Amino acid sequence: MSETEKPATQTVAASGLDAHGAMGGEPLGLNLELLAKYPPFQMYIESIEPNEQGIDGVKYAMERARAAHNLAGEAFIEGYLVWWTSKGYWRGEDPMGGRAS
Repeated sequence: MSETEKPATQTVAASGLDAHGAMGGEPLGLNLELLAKYPPFQMYIESIEPNEQGIDGVKYAMERARAAHNLAGEAFIEGYLVWWTSKGYWRGEDPMGGRAS
């Protein structure tokens, strides 16, 4: 390369980091923020750790889910999936708050 040529432009995008789950990111396909808004998930959080302070349900579910996920990782989500399936209440929905296919 001569002195007058510039090297190719390089870019760094946050989406690249998220796509790989780097820096403590959530696993692919898991959005704890959306999940915390899902009433069955809030019920699950309440069942494993009652909200004795009376914090807003969404905020409490988000706080506890992040803490539990950081400690237990995939085992936390697997526990939720087992609980959700055992309840059998939500026909036509999936455990992540969407519609079942």
